[in-house]
Amino acid sequence: MIRLRLSGPSVSNNSSSPTIDQLELDDILIDPINETFVLGRLCPFDVTSSLSPTEWLELAHAEDAFLDIGKGREQDPQEVLEWDANTILGSIGGGRGSSMRIVATRRDTAWVELKVTMAPDDIESGLSHRKSYLAIPTTMEIEVGNGSWDASLIKRRDLPENVVDVATLGVIVLLH
Repeated sequence: MIRLRLSGPSVSNNSSSPTIDQLELDDILIDPINETFVLGRLCPFDVTSSLSPTEWLELAHAEDAFLDIGKGREQDPQEVLEWDANTILGSIGGGRGSSMRIVATRRDTAWVELKVTMAPDDIESGLSHRKSYLAIPTTMEIEVGNGSWDASLIKRRDLPENVVDVATLGVIVLLH
């Protein structure tokens, strides 16, 4: 079992911008079988800097997809089936900025809604190249200890019982 949450990009101690450089996004491998590389364009920092952390969610350990071949596919949760992009996009004009929330979870899968509000000029300049993807930096915080991430080589620090020890990982979401 793993307990985690998502939030806006992490920043270094001496900077107010994410710790990712545009050069890191020049050749991103998105399909190792077909060897497909794409170009990522970093979205403006102010777009994601105000993303509030999601609530903590708990996921079961991942199952091997090859063991489940032929077992049929389970239908998505009701919250996912009823999710409507038009309703979500219609709320953007209400003055609210970018946001992220957990739509649903089931066993080893979470469905996440990431709403990014950007100026049209930023979108155009970020996606001007045909194989360019909008790269949105986010952060995944994984709780260490208390039954979460027990198989990890990272062990919980010696902290008071009520303090959550987390491993923080940078995650780049690519939108095309």
